[in-house]
Amino acid sequence: MGRPLFGLNSMIQCMYPDGTIQTTALSGGVPGWGLNGNAGTVNGQFIGTTDSQRFDIRVNNRRIARFQTRNRILLGDQSNSISDTVNDSVIGGGASNTISGYSATISGGEFNDIISAGAATIGGGLLNTVLDAPHAVIAGGYENHIEASTSFVGGGYVNRIESGAFNSVIGGGVQNVVNGEAAVVPGGRENMAAGNLSFAAGNHAHGSRSPTRRWKCWKPGWNRG
Repeated sequence: MGRPLFGLNSMIQCMYPDGTIQTTALSGGVPGWGLNGNAGTVNGQFIGTTDSQRFDIRVNNRRIARFQTRNRILLGDQSNSISDTVNDSVIGGGASNTISGYSATISGGEFNDIISAGAATIGGGLLNTVLDAPHAVIAGGYENHIEASTSFVGGGYVNRIESGAFNSVIGGGVQNVVNGEAAVVPGGRENMAAGNLSFAAGNHAHGSRSPTRRWKCWKPGWNRG
């Protein structure tokens, strides 16, 4: 009896004890996917599974893509993970990123986490976290953190939107904090917008309440009118 060598498409090759190789059609002509590509494919043919098992693609025996039930897709390093309990979430690349929120997306970067935050997004960067904040977005940066829904951090370093500060924005900068609802810190360093509808910018500025009159800005020597 011959020893199977390999099978491509609907054929299999066997080597016999005398060294001869015989090519034989598989029973029933079952088609397969060739290593050199395929021709004549038709609608309805696919690469994948017909049960609930995941489908992996590997390079150098390391996973670079995984397709799972509940519309979960993981690309990038095999250290990326999506919770088995959520639906419709995607990790587009990077390494050591995790999602436990439905319809959430991490585009790339490393050590970014979306935790119990549906429809949240992290664009990339390092060590960014969206925690229990649906529809929140961190575009990138380092160690930025959001705990309030529909809020946004554009980037920067160690910026934080606290729990309850819904609909707030930090554009970037360093160590800025928002803990008022619908508050804004456009950038700068160590600014705090502490009240609802408050605003803080520059360096160590503090916004504690809603503005009650129109803002005016000037430089020394200007007519303040």
